[in-house]
Amino acid sequence: ATPPGVATTSTPSIVSVESPRISGSPTHIAFPRLNVSVGVVPGYYNAATQTWTLSKDNAQFATITSEPNNKSGNTFIYGHNRWQVFTALLSAKLGDEAVVTTANGHTFTYVLHSITDVQPNDTRFLGDSKEPILTVQTCSGIHYENRRMLVFQLKEVA
Repeated sequence: ATPPGVATTSTPSIVSVESPRISGSPTHIAFPRLNVSVGVVPGYYNAATQTWTLSKDNAQFATITSEPNNKSGNTFIYGHNRWQVFTALLSAKLGDEAVVTTANGHTFTYVLHSITDVQPNDTRFLGDSKEPILTVQTCSGIHYENRRMLVFQLKEVA
């Protein structure tokens, strides 16, 4: 009991309100400055043949990686260096945006953070990430012998 004449105050409890996880299966990707807008279909890796499924007119979401989300993980989308898909990405510049739309209606906007050319057997860009990132791959080089890796950081989700 509180003695008479002594004022008391209640200590406010601090409630941590964590934003809910927002995610979805990617169905479309656009790079507004480059005028690229293409559908995204599931892409699968065959460990026995060490090959990926490829589409002539769509980008593909590597289903072994994270779906686009606002928490963590690496969303990996790849596509041919063809005019119908990702040829224009060879002109990408740091700061360019990528916009991924999901089947459940979310829009994830990313900003280009790094561009690297690697050998086809370099798998380090498939790794997970503590931050939500988007990695986009297409072919580069005179004979398409390299892989251009574009890594984007999440800007916003709508």
